[in-house]
Amino acid sequence: ATAIDETAAAQTTQQDNLPAVPEAPAIDPEALYLEAMSDLNAAGDETAAIEAIGKLQDAAALGFPPAQLQLGELHKTGQGVEQDLGQARVWFRRAANGGNVLAMHRIGVMTARGDGGPADSAAAIAWFEQAANFGLVDSMYNLGAIYHPSENGSAIQDAEKAYYWYSLAARNGDEAAQPLAAGVASGLTAAERAAVDGRVAEWTAQDANPAANALSQG
Repeated sequence: ATAIDETAAAQTTQQDNLPAVPEAPAIDPEALYLEAMSDLNAAGDETAAIEAIGKLQDAAALGFPPAQLQLGELHKTGQGVEQDLGQARVWFRRAANGGNVLAMHRIGVMTARGDGGPADSAAAIAWFEQAANFGLVDSMYNLGAIYHPSENGSAIQDAEKAYYWYSLAARNGDEAAQPLAAGVASGLTAAERAAVDGRVAEWTAQDANPAANALSQG
């Protein structure tokens, strides 16, 4: 038993004297994204663009929401890749789930229209609400439009909700929303308008994750 113990100890000593294996360098997805976008903007030919998009795909695969958003944009427009609205929707959803506010709006629009997949008003509303609560004015306006009552309206339409979102969009700089809010308000009681006005006055935007919403330079 003693000999076995001594041999094991000798092997352990030899292993301890072996040089350490260097760790693979960590990849910074944000740096890779910024490099990809810089290369893509400067690409002078198809080969350079493909190489830049490859870097962008790597950053997206690492879970970096801004890279996922940009891949969605490329697939939506067909820039540098084959146009594929289904893939655009996939990448927008991944970016949105990672906290990218513009992606929330993008997937909301595609879901409302049925681009790249089935139309789903309830899901579109949920995405628009997320983006709007982070302060994205276009999503506020779209919610007002979805809820805007009409003669051949659906069960989703709601004058009070339309007034709220139009008013919020107007308060945050959307000039087109103000007359629409006024028009919808004519169908509400004074008490209903006052209640909505109070909610609009108290509203503040949620803080978005800065890393998830980083923008490329150039």
